[in-house]
Amino acid sequence: MVKNNHHTSRDRQPSHIKCFYCKEPGHIIQNCPKLKNKPREKAFRVSASPPEKKDEEVEIMFLTSNCTPQNRSTCTDVWYLDSAATQHMSFNRNLFSNYRSITPKSVLMGDDSSQQAVGEGDVHMKLQVNGKMIAVCFTKVLYVPNLKANLISITRLDQNGLGITFQNGKCKIYKGEMLVGEGICENRLYRLLGKPVDEFEPNTTRAMVSVSDSDLWHRRLGHVSASTMKSIVQNNIVHGLTLQDTNISLCDGCVYGKQARNPFPVSESSTTMPLELIHSDVCGPIQTPSINGSKYFVTFIDDYSRMVTVYALHNKSEVVDKFKLFRAKVEKLLYPLVIKSVRSDNGGEYLGDFRRLCNENGIIHETSAPYTPQQNGVAERMNRTLVELARSMLHDMDMPQEYWGEAIQTAVYIRNRVVSRGSTVGKSAYEVWYKNKPTVKHLRVFGCVAFAHVQGIQPKFDAKATKCVMIGYAETSKAWRLYDVEAKKLIISRDVTFREDEKYFEVEKSSVIDEIPEISIIPV
Repeated sequence: MVKNNHHTSRDRQPSHIKCFYCKEPGHIIQNCPKLKNKPREKAFRVSASPPEKKDEEVEIMFLTSNCTPQNRSTCTDVWYLDSAATQHMSFNRNLFSNYRSITPKSVLMGDDSSQQAVGEGDVHMKLQVNGKMIAVCFTKVLYVPNLKANLISITRLDQNGLGITFQNGKCKIYKGEMLVGEGICENRLYRLLGKPVDEFEPNTTRAMVSVSDSDLWHRRLGHVSASTMKSIVQNNIVHGLTLQDTNISLCDGCVYGKQARNPFPVSESSTTMPLELIHSDVCGPIQTPSINGSKYFVTFIDDYSRMVTVYALHNKSEVVDKFKLFRAKVEKLLYPLVIKSVRSDNGGEYLGDFRRLCNENGIIHETSAPYTPQQNGVAERMNRTLVELARSMLHDMDMPQEYWGEAIQTAVYIRNRVVSRGSTVGKSAYEVWYKNKPTVKHLRVFGCVAFAHVQGIQPKFDAKATKCVMIGYAETSKAWRLYDVEAKKLIISRDVTFREDEKYFEVEKSSVIDEIPEISIIPV
């Protein structure tokens, strides 16, 4: 006998029916009195295809919120991830920093109505990641006063290089390999876990450090490692740098600029004061001449403090003259100390005149064995470090290779002001030499756009600034080194406006990888 799976008439009686909404018997959900008495909420919907933009600029937002004018105050901290929104948007003016008014632009809503965006700025948020709160900053967020929900545009996140994954009702946002945000699915919508930080909330925004701040200082400091940044902060090595989180995301410039190599043996020499031992090495020839025509550079490194001095060279024969300049400078600065010994490789530039100069002045000249650069490990490692930092800065800002000389000088300037792992005194080289703790307040991103004030009397309607590229810092004055690319002129100025997030040289990233090779050092 076949069992009948259909409901009997008894099963259809009201006493055997249970409502899926209120869980009470006697009716179905369509006839539920509690559901009928509840105000109907607007539904979130996604349009099948976005309308075409007309003559005026239109931003598109396909989510309409269940927030109403009456309960919108409870939604100020709620942000939804929207795959169709073309921009980040918020209705709360108090959340914005770096706010500026804009020409009103239309924002098309999911119910075919439109609202006006009247400003834009940055919104700082504290996001919950693995149970911890980290701080991030969303830039160019549109201010739409009549918007009913705060939205994070997934399209914008993707364009900014962030990765987004959705799985098992959870959303994860990555910056490189670092997890920087999470969301959960609620009512078929993904809500970002975290809350914004009110710009006018005391002791919050100014005290907060975002992930982008760590990345920004990583770039300002010439792409030093995360361990070096951590050491600077923990040991209070410099003035002007306060970071609560020194973690940095995966940096494209560092990926292109640094490679893992087998370490050299650690030097067993032990010095007790500056100038007891100077390490030196020549790097080059570099295939692309610098903007001043140099193809080599030579470094002089103090063993005790790890203070580095670098000189650009047109030819290797200039090493002797540069050593004379270096010796006169450091012995005058650190009087009565004098250079006692110099260690170099067996290159021809360190023989002949260089050795004769050392002998005449009582300086011991130590050389490594032939074809054994590891014996000159300090100088070899330092040159490697400087080339990696310079290469990272060039790739990060898509700069032509002829700026390698300025990048090397900048790397040395920064390196001398941060902790060196080879230092025997636990201070920056700068502090050991000058007895003052250095400041990093003036550091800016190498290769960014800079506007230098035009000095002198100018016609009334001429521009008062010149657009340049930032290429370093002046050693003998409190000023920045800028380069006017069009006029091919070096400018030293203290009256400068920077755009650190803007590259001077605009190059497609795909072409950068193919067209800008590593700084090439030709073996000799």
